[in-house]
Amino acid sequence: MSTSDWIALGSFGGALLAALYARWSATAAQRANEIALHNERLKIFRGFLDCRAEITAHGDDFSKTMVHNLYSHVQLTEFYFDTTLYQEFRALFDIVFEIDGLRSQARHASVDKADEIVQQILKLLSTWHEKADRLEESFRKRLRLAVT
Repeated sequence: MSTSDWIALGSFGGALLAALYARWSATAAQRANEIALHNERLKIFRGFLDCRAEITAHGDDFSKTMVHNLYSHVQLTEFYFDTTLYQEFRALFDIVFEIDGLRSQARHASVDKADEIVQQILKLLSTWHEKADRLEESFRKRLRLAVT
């Protein structure tokens, strides 16, 4: 073999090693992106769990701050999860928002009307808990991170 053949063979070997390194780098970058996305998704899930804990502990006496925080998590869900989960979360938020509105109405209503509103709130809370159970399971299915 001549010198040019050895140089060509060395160049081929170098190119092969570079291709392997590029593939390894791309895989590592993809994995890093998945971990970053997973962390953002976990933040949304934790926001949901915080909301769930507050409503479970306080019923319809939840804070306005919780409603605002929940809204920001719902909006982020649209970007980090599929449309189905976003719509489920949005429907859950809509119930919280409706309960919040009914609370305001009950404060200014007559006793009979307030009792009627309280019954509506209790029914909505029951619905909320049922939907929250399903949503938590949906979150958990999507958050399982495969270890490779």
